[in-house]
Amino acid sequence: MMILLLDKLTKEWRQLNHISAESNTLSPYGEILVDFSFSDRLFCGCLSSVMKSTCSSFQCERKEPFHVLSVVSFHFLSHVEEVLNHATLEESLKSFTCVEEMTGTNQIVTLNNQKEDGTLQTRIHQLPPILFIQLKRFTYSPSAQSVQKLNSFFSFPLEMDMGPFTDNNHSENVYCLQSVFIHGGTLSAGHYYSYVCTQRNGVPCNGAW
Repeated sequence: MMILLLDKLTKEWRQLNHISAESNTLSPYGEILVDFSFSDRLFCGCLSSVMKSTCSSFQCERKEPFHVLSVVSFHFLSHVEEVLNHATLEESLKSFTCVEEMTGTNQIVTLNNQKEDGTLQTRIHQLPPILFIQLKRFTYSPSAQSVQKLNSFFSFPLEMDMGPFTDNNHSENVYCLQSVFIHGGTLSAGHYYSYVCTQRNGVPCNGAW
């Protein structure tokens, strides 16, 4: 939903400013982008994933841009109970940025093509001016052999300090909630609706949504 919205905004911005779709540029993180349009300046942040070996001095870092921060995933069965127990946005963000042990079949591969035990941690390297957070509220059920939607309770604050989840210190880490997009229905059918914070002259009205 968010990706489609951002793509639509970017295409309309290109048309209004007569920007060619073939014009390429580099983002501040070195990745090739179609264009560094207003949507990138407003919504694009950067993630930093650091992989370290516990057996040697090997360490590598990968930076990756993002437009939507997805904090819950269903890809690994070991995460199912963890996801179900996440009742707040802060808990989900802590899980997203926690240190993951890379052992057994998940060992890291060094520059010498050697497999070693290590750790992997993803943190936010740079925050965008406007932050989209997507909750992946679904998981795979082995018994039903299908993907199922999670409808457990989940809360989020009106203000959120993202500082504890970054790898550097910034003074502007507090975000104010402006809108909430909600999906009603099942994974195969349903519709979206939203709540938007009412503002007057750019100032949020107390408790008005």
